[in-house]
Amino acid sequence: MSNSKLHKTALITGAGSGIGLQCAHVLAKKGYNLLIVGRTPSKITDAETSLQQYGIRIYPLILDLSLPDATQNLLSFCKNNQLNIDVLIANAGVSLGNTLTDTSPEDIVRLLRLHIVHTTLLCRLIGEEMKQQKEGHILIVSSLTAFTPFPTMSLYAASKSYLHYFAKALRAELKSYNVHVSELCPGGVDTPMVSKDNFFIATASRLGMLSSAKDVAKESIDKLFKHKAGITPCLFYRILIFFLPFVPKGIIVFLYTHSSMFANKKNKMLHDKENTWTNNPSFALITGGSSGIGLEFSKLLASKGYHILMVSNQEHALALQSEHIASTYSVNVDTLCMDLCQPDAAEKIFLYCETKNIQIDVLINNAGVYFTGDILDTDPKKIENTLRLHCISVSLLCHYFGKKMQERKKGYILNMSSLAAWMPYPKIALYAASKRYIKDFSRAIRTELLPYGVSVTVITPGAVNTDLLNLSPSARKIAVKTGIMMCPIKLAKKALKAMFRRKAGLTPGILNCIGIPVLLITPLRLISLIQKKFGKVFQS
Repeated sequence: MSNSKLHKTALITGAGSGIGLQCAHVLAKKGYNLLIVGRTPSKITDAETSLQQYGIRIYPLILDLSLPDATQNLLSFCKNNQLNIDVLIANAGVSLGNTLTDTSPEDIVRLLRLHIVHTTLLCRLIGEEMKQQKEGHILIVSSLTAFTPFPTMSLYAASKSYLHYFAKALRAELKSYNVHVSELCPGGVDTPMVSKDNFFIATASRLGMLSSAKDVAKESIDKLFKHKAGITPCLFYRILIFFLPFVPKGIIVFLYTHSSMFANKKNKMLHDKENTWTNNPSFALITGGSSGIGLEFSKLLASKGYHILMVSNQEHALALQSEHIASTYSVNVDTLCMDLCQPDAAEKIFLYCETKNIQIDVLINNAGVYFTGDILDTDPKKIENTLRLHCISVSLLCHYFGKKMQERKKGYILNMSSLAAWMPYPKIALYAASKRYIKDFSRAIRTELLPYGVSVTVITPGAVNTDLLNLSPSARKIAVKTGIMMCPIKLAKKALKAMFRRKAGLTPGILNCIGIPVLLITPLRLISLIQKKFGKVFQS
């Protein structure tokens, strides 16, 4: 080991046990000083004691990374101790084995903050320092569940899918700065986090395919320093990852419905409760409902006789459009000015409906933002707001209103994803990865809710002629005429048709449908090359 290595530092989250602790041992043997982070004091104390044998500097930090200011507190600790991070192991995670409606809002937020928000912010802020040093390694721990929608683990699997796509895009953005990003996608690993009651874990254990955390860590660190993009220990799991995307979703639905394979804690409401339909007027809740696609959803549903609750942060547009819809279609139109980037936005919307006795039978999660640029050039606050809007608020709204629909045994949920969900794009890494989360999350909760008469549909459109994309009028006109860009009204009609037909998903437009298999096989190197040569393609 060279002397220069003796002064390098590795930051490991979730370092109190499992893969994180074993990664700490491997790096300590290589002479790295360690900043070990975990939320359980006893585990971090034990980890520090076990690592002292290597004669390196250890900086223990007891910190719950699911708390709002956790990332900033972690960086303040680094600054106060004058630590420059050379290796980042983003390993901290939590597993929830319940259906979405059985999971508390607090646990939903906790998991998504931990897996998505703080991992992204850590990579953004520490990655920036590595970029300036022109050297560094980042290992993002994803999961085998990232490769297919997973009922009873909808939040966990979809958040790991986000990390899978985020890691690929971040790797492409940082490669030219000599900062190497790798992703660890393990299958079953014998750690305290996994439940031996889980069918798949129990089966893997019986077949001797439950990897040891020590072996996974050793292989992961070795391949990280060899600049491998994806790391999956065990040949069986590598083969499984290849085939999982091709498994028909109908098979997963059948197994979930007719076996105990996914039943970590299965809700029995379908058998235990009578139908509780009420005579309350049917309302449709549309987020981002005052403009663009959301406005078209509001108009179309009003024309079908639905009363409308429009939610948007555009107060003037809400007042103007709600008055127009109410007078045109003779329905009740309620409005709520709300910024869905706020931490308590979903809860406030739900309580508003409860207070006013508004029964939501159609929920459309349409609100979204779009911007371009490298992750390292993006304001951390903007990153946090985007992830709250696309991931946390969508999940919480599906939880709150999905639970009510489940009790009534009727309802529709429509979530707007994007064609970008099929490809980890450099320059729009945050947007694409968060839309991937929405896609996989929607497919998983559809399986959970469908037995209760609640249908979940996800739409993955390509470019749409709205203000979300900052294109000139002439460019828009050409894009619409050539079929590259779709009109909002046309998209809204197709989306509602798919929703009311209880379809799982829809990619509207022939060009977009053709584009999906092309995107799946397009190398990231080619995307990066196009971006370098024709940067405006990736700019709004």
